[in-house]
Amino acid sequence: MMQKKFRAIHTKGLHVKKNIDIEFLRSIAIVFVIYAHLYNLFPWGQLTILSTYKYLDLWTGVDLFFCVSGYIITTSVIKTIPENRTLLSAARFSIPFWIKRAWRLWPSAWVFLSLTTILSVAFSSSGIWGRPFENITYQIYAMLHMANFYGFECKINGTCGANQVYWSLSLEEQFYFLFPLIIFIFKKKYLPYAFLFIFIIQFPMDRGGSILGFIRSDAISLGALIAILQQKRIFGILNPESMCKKHISIPVLIGLLLSLVILGNSSVTIVPFSTGLVAVVSGILVWLASFNKNYLTPFKFIRTTSMYLGSRSYSLYLAHIPAFFLTKEIFWRVQGGMHGLNGSYTLRYAAVGFIILVALTEINYRAIENPLRLKGRKIAEAKESMLEK
Repeated sequence: MMQKKFRAIHTKGLHVKKNIDIEFLRSIAIVFVIYAHLYNLFPWGQLTILSTYKYLDLWTGVDLFFCVSGYIITTSVIKTIPENRTLLSAARFSIPFWIKRAWRLWPSAWVFLSLTTILSVAFSSSGIWGRPFENITYQIYAMLHMANFYGFECKINGTCGANQVYWSLSLEEQFYFLFPLIIFIFKKKYLPYAFLFIFIIQFPMDRGGSILGFIRSDAISLGALIAILQQKRIFGILNPESMCKKHISIPVLIGLLLSLVILGNSSVTIVPFSTGLVAVVSGILVWLASFNKNYLTPFKFIRTTSMYLGSRSYSLYLAHIPAFFLTKEIFWRVQGGMHGLNGSYTLRYAAVGFIILVALTEINYRAIENPLRLKGRKIAEAKESMLEK
């Protein structure tokens, strides 16, 4: 009974103060990812944009997302992990956890997957969306949470269609499925070593151009490790309080973000452990954010922007590719094809793409993502109460 009361009190406490620095990292991650996919928006400049990725490829935003996710998920449950290792306690912990994750992620993902597939059938004449069969196949793998394995194959063969980003979502979902199992395999005191081991064995691996890049879990494990260590007394001693001073925090932040930019460059990715270094830099950023002291957001306008973009980062992640393709479809139909399109259309494409992206994001966030996330939480709490009787 006391454990139940504590859990209820703790759950309420989790939502008292939003960690704005974490929202800032989500914002940075989604901006990086959208930039990395900009070649999907401007058909006349694909080769030009792709050539800039040699020096400014921001795929590292995905690993920052992974690290943030590992931290957030572990933080949300770390104090409710039961000490005993019975099947009943495992069910009490795992089932509500999985219910909340499912309601949080699946509905929005399925909506955008279906939207892309439907549009590829409806607008097949333009060829912009890829072949319907490709999108249907990818959707099946994504809904089975196996898009990372299929994504590696279809990327090599050029058969992914318009659905390109779900490999990372599938990887996260696989982690969420295994997370409760890891917790119950290892005692609570051994969890830091488990996640540290997962990180260490992957750090030196060369993930470039192989399936290893689609199953990497070093960043998400590092995020989980930070959340666990945050409960230790020594973590408070390591609080970098000097980061409260802007003349220190601003250069540190710029240096860390530039590190993510540089590590994404093709000239650096030839270093075998470059992906591991991305996880380390992401981990440092999450560590600084974990203190919830606005170390990464020294200015009010950054905090305001971060709260908006961070809260909608998942919807933005799902919506940006359909928004880019829909923009190309609109201009293809207005112009009667792609003939004559060149750099003079950049501002028009960018404006239309931005409007569509904001519209799709807001519709999904307000009508699907947030309401169903709250519903999933209620269902999970009801299931937890039922299992505790």
